[in-house]
Amino acid sequence: MVRTPGSLLLWQHLLAVDPAGTRFPDLLEGLGTFSSTAQIGRLKADGRLTPADRSRLDKIHQGATLEFAERGGMVLSAEDLGLEPGFGLPGGLFALGDPQTLAKPRLAIVGTRTASTYGKACAAKFAEHLGAAGFALVSGGAFGIDAAVHQASLSAGVTTHAVLPVGLDRWYPASNGPLFERIVEQGLVFSQFPLGMTARVENFLQRNHTIAGLVDAVLIIEAPETSGALYTARAAAEMGREVFVVPGQISTATFRGSHALIRDGATLCDHPDQILEQLGITMPSQAEARPDDPILAALAGGALRSDALGRATGLNPADLASRLTDLELDGLIISGPDGYALRP
Repeated sequence: MVRTPGSLLLWQHLLAVDPAGTRFPDLLEGLGTFSSTAQIGRLKADGRLTPADRSRLDKIHQGATLEFAERGGMVLSAEDLGLEPGFGLPGGLFALGDPQTLAKPRLAIVGTRTASTYGKACAAKFAEHLGAAGFALVSGGAFGIDAAVHQASLSAGVTTHAVLPVGLDRWYPASNGPLFERIVEQGLVFSQFPLGMTARVENFLQRNHTIAGLVDAVLIIEAPETSGALYTARAAAEMGREVFVVPGQISTATFRGSHALIRDGATLCDHPDQILEQLGITMPSQAEARPDDPILAALAGGALRSDALGRATGLNPADLASRLTDLELDGLIISGPDGYALRP
């Protein structure tokens, strides 16, 4: 773990020219043998640098590095992160937050930015359950599924990590800034990009590849055919990670990419316990009776369709759909031709 301003400045230079860890893997050789100033000098003299590389190096300001250090910023090495060599992952990541949360196993939950109410409810329930089982839940900080994972984790008091496509002197998306600040308090925010880096198109796929490498398994909640989450899933499969997919309605376009992954061999998953079982983790069931729940009370007299449940409980359609998903995932209710009913 690196916290000194000089070493942070060196990593600023290293990741400015090779954030994916694929172009100059030899840059890390001898790291620590020379002073940071000498190492930066050797890097700037490297004949393989392109004009674009040199332009990025020229834009690095020591002041930004000092401010990052004052905020508690660090660089976590591959060893700190438990990254496996050979997959083109960066040699280190900039980070803000609590490094003690690195002791937890990590599981990624990702999906579309244009998530449905059902998809966000699934993301929240899986995050709460898997976080309670001891996982740090990793996602990309974007709108939709990512934000639902982070928010549910924070609300449940479980660890979440965000991996961003920009330098950590800014937030992306900016409107999720308050969310990232909360994550820093309870988990970690990572980036493989130097301070000052803005959101470039290529950054997103590199970020998704790094998410796949950081974790023990990946869960896809809701992904259309062009979702970046599919890239994360395929990268994870190539790295030998388990890939799980939550199915959706066959008529819903935002699940077509998810269903393609299942056809290609990913594991269909409709309850968090299935992931724990596949990964060899046991924990007591999280489902528990809630006699004061208005939906359960309404179903005590028999099966009801969602419109009747809405009238009986007074819940609006969005809140009702979310609560029904929660109760199904907890194993307390089932859905069928007659609507929803208490599980026998």
